[in-house]
Amino acid sequence: MADPLPTQRTQGCDGIDDGVVSEDDGIQESKIWGRLLSINKHFPSVNLIDNEYSLGRGKKCSIVLESKEIQASKYYLTYSSTHFKIIRDTIKNYVYIQDLSSNGTYVNGEKIGKNKRHILNNNAEIALASKTHRVYVYIDTNATEDSTVPLNVREKYIISKEIGRGAYGEVKLCFIRGTCDRFAMKIIAKKHFTVMGAHAHTFNQQIQSECSILRGLDHPCII
Repeated sequence: MADPLPTQRTQGCDGIDDGVVSEDDGIQESKIWGRLLSINKHFPSVNLIDNEYSLGRGKKCSIVLESKEIQASKYYLTYSSTHFKIIRDTIKNYVYIQDLSSNGTYVNGEKIGKNKRHILNNNAEIALASKTHRVYVYIDTNATEDSTVPLNVREKYIISKEIGRGAYGEVKLCFIRGTCDRFAMKIIAKKHFTVMGAHAHTFNQQIQSECSILRGLDHPCII
């Protein structure tokens, strides 16, 4: 059976539901091969330990969509008894999702098709019934982490996919390790600043200006 993580509401972050990972629940980190991290405030985050999981309205599913909030959703009747399965093939060493629904399962905006399969790669986004009804990001715990991000940051956060890009860097979806609280992390690329010769002072000003702007932002979803 799935090992759903207790949910904890993050105020001010619409559409976010943060699972709390507790090492006291008997979950050994070494057995977790993947995670479904919730990006919808009514869906629980899930540690993936077994080789097969099912999600749907049916009581026999590993992940049963039965909370009052989910049942009150306009999407509830579009969920099938078994909407999809996630299967880990330990021989071929890959993970795939199988769409068993009547109204569709989407991976990164692409409809899988009933009874068809789609390989799940790290940071894949899963949506139900509509490509805009996004509910999970799949995290492969064996995926190689971005070594350009400092180790002390990677030790604290699970850094997921890019969700935005600006003149001075990119914004990535990230989750705090141990709680799954979701945030946006901005990574400033220094290569975009002028650094040579007489422009060194301008470079420092640009860096300080960008940092001042970020520090001045006040929102619960911004670290």
